[in-house]
Amino acid sequence: VGVRLLWGIIGSRPARFSAFPPNPFRALGYLKEMRRGDKTVHLSHNPLGALMVYNIWATLLVIAATGFMMGTARFFGVDWVAQTHDLAYDWLLISITAHVLGVVFDTWRSGVPLVQAMIHGRKRIPNDRPVE
Repeated sequence: VGVRLLWGIIGSRPARFSAFPPNPFRALGYLKEMRRGDKTVHLSHNPLGALMVYNIWATLLVIAATGFMMGTARFFGVDWVAQTHDLAYDWLLISITAHVLGVVFDTWRSGVPLVQAMIHGRKRIPNDRPVE
């Protein structure tokens, strides 16, 4: 988690958080474009993937905060803290599953091998795909 956080700040341009700010309106527009058959390839995360990334980071923050709280004298044994922690963990599992399915779907849709791009940092984009 720490390495990815650092990489999101100082890493390659497409990996930086600044390359894919969360924008629900762009994500909705992206969904509409996909339904119309648009196959634009994004050099960084697509708008929907960006929302998912920030969702996962926020969920990890909730898990870390409530986990820390459960270890303190003030919040040890407090039901809402433990319940929030458990719920955030369950949400993280759902989010990770959705994220992986999204990667599989976008690889199929765009023709870009995204897992390979995540490993070596370069996207192999088919010549017939527009790039954003």
